Amino acid sequence: MKTKLLLILLTLTSLANLTANATDIKPRVYVADFCTRDRAITDLTMKLTSDFEVALSGTGKYEILERRDFDQLRAQAKNEAGIAELSGMPDELVNALKTKSAEMVIFGEVFDDVDSGQVSVTVSFVTFSGEKRIIQNVKIPRGKINDSDSRTSAVNDLVKRIVTSSRKVVQTELNGLLFQVVRCHASDRVITIDFLITNNEDDKKFKVVTDGTLLFDNNGNRNTPSAIKLANVIGSGSQIDLISGVPIKASFEFQGANATAEAISRLDLYCWESGRDQWFTASFRNLPIER
Repeated sequence: MKTKLLLILLTLTSLANLTANATDIKPRVYVADFCTRDRAITDLTMKLTSDFEVALSGTGKYEILERRDFDQLRAQAKNEAGIAELSGMPDELVNALKTKSAEMVIFGEVFDDVDSGQVSVTVSFVTFSGEKRIIQNVKIPRGKINDSDSRTSAVNDLVKRIVTSSRKVVQTELNGLLFQVVRCHASDRVITIDFLITNNEDDKKFKVVTDGTLLFDNNGNRNTPSAIKLANVIGSGSQIDLISGVPIKASFEFQGANATAEAISRLDLYCWESGRDQWFTASFRNLPIER
């Protein structure tokens, strides 16, 4: 009897240890060199890469592959340009990362938006199947971008949002356009949804209009947009040129929304694109609202 009890106790202890070890498993990731929107690697992008890597490592949530192990392959890639997406990585580097059991590659895009006076840093976690698991963005005032403390603080805030975000990127592709929800946030009665929109076909013209663009919250309330912004173009029906393969940032603001809404049940964007000269609706469901 004592022997049976001892065996049961040992079995339960082993199972407990296995469970504990399983919860300690961290995603293994590789941080690619951050680059500008035109794929340049600069002194600033290198500083931001380092700041981000240090901040992410400090969370203890990810196992970060040592970049020095891939220096030669990275150098070969840099001879061409900065890498902003998985398809731009040399096969040798991808295979080396897979050999090291990497699960995701982290890309960073740095955009100096002179008109707004902000430097925008967008980070994407991408699996080897091309799925974007996380997209987050932070803006740093241009006047403070070279101040180490200010830059580090902004990057730490970015990483904090990354590690507390458990959601996958909500996205859909229609008419050759990839729509990715970056953030859905609210302040009192104003809800703003930020997107990345990428044209995966030939260059084309694109617009989104107020009529037909609708938001339904989890309380059943319906709202139409008070502001539409596509890249630096503002206004309902304003037409923009989408260059093939170049993502643009878009935002849709809804004023007068319910201040107690916790989620968007459905969001419809009524769009037009010139490739097919066609109107269509891009719909998204169950978007949690950050407040």
